[in-house]
Amino acid sequence: MVFRRCFKRTFERGHSVESLRSLVQRFDRHAARPPRGISTIRLELGDFEAERIATPHARGDRVLLYLPGGGFVARSPALHRGLVARICAEAQAEALLAFYRLAPENPFPAALEDCVAAYHHLLEQGSSPSGVVIGGDSAGGCLTLATLMALRDRGTPLPAAAFTLSAVTDLRSHANGSRTENRLQDPVLSIDHADKWHRYYVAREEFSLTDPLVSPVLGDFSGLPPLLMQASTTEILLDDSRLAAAAACAAGVDCTLELFHGVAHVWHALPYLPESRRAVRSIGSFVRAHAGA
Repeated sequence: MVFRRCFKRTFERGHSVESLRSLVQRFDRHAARPPRGISTIRLELGDFEAERIATPHARGDRVLLYLPGGGFVARSPALHRGLVARICAEAQAEALLAFYRLAPENPFPAALEDCVAAYHHLLEQGSSPSGVVIGGDSAGGCLTLATLMALRDRGTPLPAAAFTLSAVTDLRSHANGSRTENRLQDPVLSIDHADKWHRYYVAREEFSLTDPLVSPVLGDFSGLPPLLMQASTTEILLDDSRLAAAAACAAGVDCTLELFHGVAHVWHALPYLPESRRAVRSIGSFVRAHAGA
């Protein structure tokens, strides 16, 4: 109810990127605090900022590279800091939370290049690819898959695994499948305004929306590491995860799709929800199973 009244109504009124950012910042001030014992270090990594997040029981050979969502145009540091800290606690890992550059000021490929640079930063700091897992929610889930494809195509050793949460994987404008079927049920996202943010991401060059590094569902999944994808059955982006998971499996990738019924887009960020705790435990188990010695 809160999401529907606060977010969706704002989106459907057609507010500007500045209004969206202001709304997200207000919501961010009420984000749940990270678990006790979490420490953060702010980093400047060239054109973008990041935070190194450590937990008391983190293993030195296991690290997450987390790519936060926000429609490619907005940012919620406190919300994502809390979410990543909870995942780290379950995964017994440290994390690098990468605040890649945002559109429309910095359109594609700026964000993708920042994500690739963040991965290289971890390798330069001594992390082994076999101990790194990349993950992200919503737009960050899109960037997770695009980063994997970019790393593979450039001959860079791939991470041990990756996960996506309520990912958008197809940025093309369409109203097929869940984007229409869940339009009324989704308490957060509006198709029309999501499409607007996607056009901002590619500087309104709509032909770029078919680039596999923009819409990774159109890309080649072969050779990618094991994937875990989580989505809600009532969000408009449900098919984005379904179709990406199908493409990954068809390419021979070890891919698991976990569906949660009736929860909001990126429900993981609300720690008081039982479904959130269950999803985060699953992510932690996935990371522990694939990363580190």
